[in-house]
Amino acid sequence: MSSGPESTKRESGGIRTACPYCGFKTLDDEASFCSRCGKPLHTAALLVRRRERVEWLEQIQEIGTAPSGAAPDARELMERMREDERLDQAEHAPADPSRPAYAQAERPAAGWRMALRRTRRQWLPPALALLIGCAGIAGVLARELRLNDRAEAWQQQASREALAGRYPQAEQLLERAAQVRPDGAGLLRDLDIARQARRLDDQVKEAARLLEGGRLEQAEGELRQVQAAMANRQERVFDPVRGRIGDEAARLAVKQVSQELDGLDSVAELADRLQRLRGLQDAGAAQLRQRILDLIVETGAAKAEALLRARDYSAALAAVAEAREHAGAVEPLKELEARIGRERENYERQEQQRLAAARQIAYDEQLRNRTAAVAVRSVKVGRDGEGRAVVTGEVESKATRGIHSVQLEYKLLDAEGRSVGTVTARTEPDVSIEPGGRASFRGVRTMPPGELTAVITKATWYIE
Repeated sequence: MSSGPESTKRESGGIRTACPYCGFKTLDDEASFCSRCGKPLHTAALLVRRRERVEWLEQIQEIGTAPSGAAPDARELMERMREDERLDQAEHAPADPSRPAYAQAERPAAGWRMALRRTRRQWLPPALALLIGCAGIAGVLARELRLNDRAEAWQQQASREALAGRYPQAEQLLERAAQVRPDGAGLLRDLDIARQARRLDDQVKEAARLLEGGRLEQAEGELRQVQAAMANRQERVFDPVRGRIGDEAARLAVKQVSQELDGLDSVAELADRLQRLRGLQDAGAAQLRQRILDLIVETGAAKAEALLRARDYSAALAAVAEAREHAGAVEPLKELEARIGRERENYERQEQQRLAAARQIAYDEQLRNRTAAVAVRSVKVGRDGEGRAVVTGEVESKATRGIHSVQLEYKLLDAEGRSVGTVTARTEPDVSIEPGGRASFRGVRTMPPGELTAVITKATWYIE
């Protein structure tokens, strides 16, 4: 076994090399032969040292120095490498004739140590290659990190552009990022969403162009398609498209309602169009709403005026109330409602007077029909061939309805004015006498001879 300071350091580190033949672990990993079986240990020592160097290099790459107590630090390792090179040079240097023979004789005895140190140089190229490879990997990693940062910056900028509704710019930024990171699943998904948003936004712009050209049906079809495509989209990227859809839908509603107004002639139809415009923030919607309100006032007032002329005051007030429900208590409607109320009061007062007069007339007519329905015209008293007294004449109807079966009772007086009897004269029973008409009557009574006069005492009749 080797001795000296280096051997002591190895032993203090606790590193032992197991013999590949008998398995005995020597106390010095730089021993050339096993202390038990005597077999050479060069191969085993070389493998152990190479493995140790590789572990050190990996530790140096990760943290700069080896863990405390496990291996020397990087500076010590480099010093050992330089020591190996000096020993190797000394081993191949020519013999010095000035040195004593015993000194030159000692070198072969120490040849096993030089041979082992020459083998230690064999791990130097792989270590350097490992360092170079690690440096290349670090460079690649640094480049990848720079590309990732750039792609992430483009992706964030694209998100801001998309949320602002600038979809073509967002799409271009995401395409650039996708060229750098073509395998980024999230990046490709964002690019697909941006493209969909841009296509929907283009459809909304096409609908706006159709609206400007007056092609309302085609514009409505475009907007309906976009609204259907947006039904299940909850991403914030589509918010600008939703806003533009609302703006164009408002413009479409305004244009449609404006075209329909000319054919409307009722408050209910106008109120329906007003409801369609409710909540729209378009600039033209406010003007159109005011126009519809004016039309509601005009239409309701015109209808109320017509009903007022027909003296249908209740319906006229209802028409005003319907207009006020949608247009509010505007001054024209308030004035019209007050006028209808005044005219209604005047009419009702006049109607009461008329009814009172009618009732009076009806009462008078009824009284006349009951008490003065007939007037006697040209009464004559004569004698028939048998000498009987005959009373004849005509009655005129003063009734307001037809009368029939008129019966007159007369008192007969002699020449001296004394009552000598009575006689009843009748009209024909089946003859109806209309108001203002006339009918003859006749009555016969046997009386003594002499001159007679007749005085009516009672009249009766039947009213139809």
